[in-house]
Amino acid sequence: FRFAHRQSIGKMKLYVKYAGTKQALEVEGTMTVAQLRSKVLDITGADASILRYLGKPIEDDAKTVTEVGLKNNRTVICCRDFTMDEVAKHHTIDDVWTVIQGKVYDLTEYVNEHPGGDIIMDAAGKDGTASFENQAGQGSHTQYARTTLNKYYIGTLVTSS
Repeated sequence: FRFAHRQSIGKMKLYVKYAGTKQALEVEGTMTVAQLRSKVLDITGADASILRYLGKPIEDDAKTVTEVGLKNNRTVICCRDFTMDEVAKHHTIDDVWTVIQGKVYDLTEYVNEHPGGDIIMDAAGKDGTASFENQAGQGSHTQYARTTLNKYYIGTLVTSS
């Protein structure tokens, strides 16, 4: 037990996913979430006000990264606002973003696992809300599909200013 505890607060490598890119980041397990946000800003230039892990926001800045459940070699998603013009640039099989109900998702890592096959590409770079909600005329997606989708959330759609 002591060894496992010591290991959990040592150094770990996280990957920060931001706007379609992924960067490695070495952190101490005792680092607070606030310090992690600052470090993310330093290496990506990204506003790290919204960090997500396993589909859920990381909200308590006073907790350490191990207290909020971050684990070695895992990915933290840094979310931000996107315009439809930005989303539209991500429409290839190697770079798949879509919008569903005003939220932006990077489905690149999921596209080959999609049970419906490549129909997912019909929503690449576009607002896929209607397609997602009616599954190409097959009815609404399951709760499992909606939970899976949350893992790929990267931000919110905003109108161009």
